[in-house]
Amino acid sequence: MKKTLSFLFASLVIIACSDGNPSSSDNSIPSGNHTLINASKIVYDTLNGHPYFYTYVPRCYYENGNFVLKNDTSYEAYFYNISNDTLYLNELEFYRMKQGQTEIPNRGMIYLGNFTTLQNEWIDPDCYFNKDDNYFECDDDGYDKKKKITADSLYEIWTFPDNYIYLSQANPHAIIEKVLHISTKYEEIDSTELYDKYAEMGISFDTTGTSFMDIKIKDKIVSIDSFTFEFIDGMLVGSETVSHGKKKCSLSYKSVHPKHLYKYCSEEYKSDLEIDYNKNSVKAYQKGNQEEFYSCLEGLLD
Repeated sequence: MKKTLSFLFASLVIIACSDGNPSSSDNSIPSGNHTLINASKIVYDTLNGHPYFYTYVPRCYYENGNFVLKNDTSYEAYFYNISNDTLYLNELEFYRMKQGQTEIPNRGMIYLGNFTTLQNEWIDPDCYFNKDDNYFECDDDGYDKKKKITADSLYEIWTFPDNYIYLSQANPHAIIEKVLHISTKYEEIDSTELYDKYAEMGISFDTTGTSFMDIKIKDKIVSIDSFTFEFIDGMLVGSETVSHGKKKCSLSYKSVHPKHLYKYCSEEYKSDLEIDYNKNSVKAYQKGNQEEFYSCLEGLLD
């Protein structure tokens, strides 16, 4: 099933709840830049004759009342080989390599491209393999992924379709949970099971009307009147309105991908940063008040 990207974007939101009449003119087609590019520095090396690389990015820390940038390595190192125009990346936890582990793991990911050298732009089909169990699996997150590898950098390139509402934490599944005061466990269960559960509850979806999406809950309709998003220099900027009858909840939000947080590592942005004071690290850029939006949704059918 499609997952939300809330694990990437610790989004908070600016909220407005009103009793104004919802208008079909609020409907909008998502616009703007829908491609997110994350860059990491790359280091190449060999271990027992096997080539591998690891990455690092600047990370933000808050120590003794000051913001500090440090170059932190990633959690994974990647052994790689190319066979039949397919790139195989075998993942190894970086700390294990630093401890002297030399065995190349049999689990990893594949990437597609008509190339015979590593430094190219590879299509990511979201496929995983495990040679130990003779296991191969592909997922579909609903957006296109690529990896561009150069002499000194690794670029993750994610391009989302215009109607990718699942970027928002207020996606249709989350809206249903808040409006009906239930837990569907939509992030954990198979999509077929989820929609079977919706059918039993009299819930269906309609995108043929004037709103962005209508959620039909038995004899009631909750409308997502509008939805927009774009990426600006690693920041996700979005807006959304949800209504039922004369009640409306309006949402706008900004959140920053973790690999772009270093751009906000200063006192100027402190009020919008989530800081883990136990580890002195900056975890997220947050702006607004998500709780008020959910509170608005919880009272939407009252």
